[in-house]
Amino acid sequence: MQSSRDEQATTESNKPETNKSLTSTGQVAYLTRPLHQESVGEIRTLERTSTSLVTLCLWHKTHEKVVVKEPIDKYRSLPAIRNEYAMLGTTLRGGPNIVPFRGGYIGTEYNSYVVTSFVANGSLRDFLLGGSVLTWGAAIQIMDDVRNALAFVHSKNVVHRDIKSANILIDSNLRAYLADFGSARGYNISGAYRSPQDTKMGTPGYRSPEAFESIHYAASDIYSFGIVMLEIASRRNVSKHIEDDVDAEEKWNEAIPNRVSAAISATIPKGIASLILNCCKTSREQRPSEKDILTTLEDCRKTIDLNVKITPRPL
Repeated sequence: MQSSRDEQATTESNKPETNKSLTSTGQVAYLTRPLHQESVGEIRTLERTSTSLVTLCLWHKTHEKVVVKEPIDKYRSLPAIRNEYAMLGTTLRGGPNIVPFRGGYIGTEYNSYVVTSFVANGSLRDFLLGGSVLTWGAAIQIMDDVRNALAFVHSKNVVHRDIKSANILIDSNLRAYLADFGSARGYNISGAYRSPQDTKMGTPGYRSPEAFESIHYAASDIYSFGIVMLEIASRRNVSKHIEDDVDAEEKWNEAIPNRVSAAISATIPKGIASLILNCCKTSREQRPSEKDILTTLEDCRKTIDLNVKITPRPL
């Protein structure tokens, strides 16, 4: 455990590893014009939220499937699309275990969009709740992929602010990619980003204690990552425990140590359980760095039967 987690985000020891599982070879093509001028055919709607429309499309120029995200309205979703375009297209472009950027266009609310590669198995949330087999070996690799993505994001002095299983994509090789950077922000010299007007960014159930004060650090993402690991280890989703209610969310946060401790004797190996508890420490200074997490995961690879399947258990 490190004494000052946030100051280490840019150090040599936390540099991310390279993973080329989804990396294209040769010259990569990008969509750069308003969508109606591009040769893109809609296949089906993947998701429609209060802020964006996400569509699976076929890009006829390259004969590949891509995902197009468009804003629903100019006040709430257009700024997020613009921010995601800037993050994926510039700051985080080509980063390891970051969903590959394939282009976009920023104009009015009617023709702005961001395009990313299609990731075959969809979100980690849906994968965990589905019937697909997940062994501890595959689970630890997914955890390590997300850790690797966070190491890269934090090395760029950026906080994601909405780490959750729905924002992690799984490909056909069970490799993970971090997505949805609409809420991501660069942090200041103190290592913090303070949300304006007391806005509590993030998703209930995944938010760190300091996020309740509208402050986000690199360690805040680590807290949320701990919740994601808890979901992986239990094959459950935390959303059923939380409504968008501060009291309910605070009770959930307080109950995490007891929930994890109870699970250790059941199906969650002690090394993984200990890592989850450390990531979810109330004090951000006590949470592990990406390097600490990597060391623990490597130890778990040596001590856990990686072929054992993870069975769902209640949280």
